[in-house]
Parts: sequence; C-alpha cells; structure tokens
Amino acid sequence: MAKQSGVGSALWFGAYDLSGDIGSVNTINTSRGVFDTTAIDKGAMERILGRRDGSLSFTSFWNHAAGHSNLILSALARTDSQVTVAVGPSLAVGSHAASLVAKQTDYSPAFGADGSLVASIEASANGYPLEWGQLLTTGKQTFASGDIDGSSIDAGGATAFGLAAYLHVFSLTSGDPILTITDSANDSDFATLGPTAVVFSPTAAGVERQQIGLTAAVRQYLRLEVSGTYAGLVCALSIVRYTKSAA
Repeated sequence: MAKQSGVGSALWFGAYDLSGDIGSVNTINTSRGVFDTTAIDKGAMERILGRRDGSLSFTSFWNHAAGHSNLILSALARTDSQVTVAVGPSLAVGSHAASLVAKQTDYSPAFGADGSLVASIEASANGYPLEWGQLLTTGKQTFASGDIDGSSIDAGGATAFGLAAYLHVFSLTSGDPILTITDSANDSDFATLGPTAVVFSPTAAGVERQQIGLTAAVRQYLRLEVSGTYAGLVCALSIVRYTKSAA
C-alpha cells in the first residue's frame, strides 16, 4: 500500500459526526501496562505484560450550533463515549479506523494570542483498549431503505480469535433496520457469523459495541448486510478482527 496523508479523515463522537469541527487528532494511543519483576540477581530490568489500554486526544474548533463540538464535548458526560477516527484520504469499505469506548476526561478551551478559539479533548479507554480495525461502510453511509449488501473486505485468510464491531448511528428516519455482519470463504456465499451472531437492531441515533467469542472462527471475507423495514438510516460501522489469542 502506498504512503498516504490523513486528508479526508473523520471523527465520530457518539451519535455525532464532528469531523468538520476537528482541527487535529493529536494522539491515537495504544498501550499496555507492565509489571516490574526484576530479581536482585539480575543486571537489567525484567517485566511482564499487563492489561491493554488506549486513549485519544484531539483539538476542536469552537462551534456552538446544535449537534456540534462545543455543546457535545463541553457536557463531559459521566457515561461512556464511543469514539472512532476513520483514516482518509477517501473513506471506503476497508479504510482503517481506530475505535475506543472511553471516558471523556477533559475539555479545555483556549483563547490564542492570534484570536483563535480552540478546545483540547482527552478520552481514556474504559473496559476495552483502543482498537484498530476496518470500515464495513463507506465512512458515514446512508441506507435509504430495503435490503442492501455492502462490499466485502478480504483479510487474506481465515482467523480463529473472534472479532469486535463498533456501530455509530447518526440518524434513523423511521423503522427497524437490522445490520448483520456476515462472512464467507469464497467472497460469494455469505452467512451470519457463528456461533454468536453480530446483529445490530438500532431504533434511534446512538452507538453500540458487540464482540463475539475470542475463539470464534471468522472466514476470510466480511461484509455488512442491512435488512428490515426502515427509512433513512445513516451510520458508520467498523470491525476489529483479532489475529492472535486474547483469551
């Protein structure tokens, strides 16, 4: 894959697309705790790995309109926030994305000497680490109605360690859509992931994370299928395929 810039990226915070209010994404951090197990007879440090972690920090412009950065981020919700950064330049099925279930820990507006007005935001992982995956939607995608099969992504082979999925629903005009992640061995015959299906049934704007077992088989190709009786579903979905055992 060729080198690329981050032009055309997106940041989704809960049920809001804040991409147009974000000036920069400062850190997308994945980390792991370590424990010092150095014995007195050793000449160097010994460490063993601990829990996985992660955080996001970004800078937003001041936008006080409904549904935009200031009103959303200044609330500093006590509940978890689901945040995804999708990497441009042209978002499509298969584009890479970093997702995080987090506590927003900071909202710090600053008045610059040049007259600028921006805010810095920090979000720290809660319950799950920051995870890198791929989009199964074309970024923020609109599904008008009816049964729709998305394009597939090719992982290059099957895996046996499960997956996680992050859904952002920005709006839903009416109805009851069903979003199902399916897999295939040949990019033709798709079936619902088993033994535990990954099926989302949103009824309004919101977010959800689902995960199947860490020993579940996932075939080489994956796609999103939308069905049900609905109108005007606008959403983004990313998946994280686990390639090593985390059990």
